[in-house]
Amino acid sequence: MQDYRLYCLRADGRIKDRHDYQASDDDAALAQAVICPDGFGAEIWQGPRRLASLTGNRQRA
Repeated sequence: MQDYRLYCLRADGRIKDRHDYQASDDDAALAQAVICPDGFGAEIWQGPRRLASLTGNRQRA
């Protein structure tokens, strides 16, 4: 298992919240990513590597 972090972002792109979790690989980490409640977007990281940027359903200011 590998460690991943999901950062929920505010409308201005700054970090609002962080969720730590484990997954067997990158595909599993993407599948396990939670939806951030405010809908502005998120980033998934594994160590210093950004795995993905997820776009929310609201536009950033």
